[in-house]
Amino acid sequence: LNEDIPGGHLKDSSEELIFTAEHLEDSGFKLEARIPIIPKTIFLNRLYEGTPIILDENGKNDNIRYEIFKIANQIYPIKDFHKIEEKINNQNHRSKGLFG
Repeated sequence: LNEDIPGGHLKDSSEELIFTAEHLEDSGFKLEARIPIIPKTIFLNRLYEGTPIILDENGKNDNIRYEIFKIANQIYPIKDFHKIEEKINNQNHRSKGLFG
């Protein structure tokens, strides 16, 4: 799924999304990856710099890169993909906090 909107709502949106990724999965579709919506400023800055988001090592974009890596790994197995998964899982575990 490209441009996944977690929770079905964007900060600057006036409406909540009616049909979410969860609805899609409930309809019988299996999503291999959920590429989060890329903020317009990040998208345009990387476009200007000529840096593909997949090569951007800014830690803020790791979740976007991980979802793209998941798809790429299915097409052609990535050596040490488990290290990428561990890094993301550790970041997600830390971001949940003490009561997460």
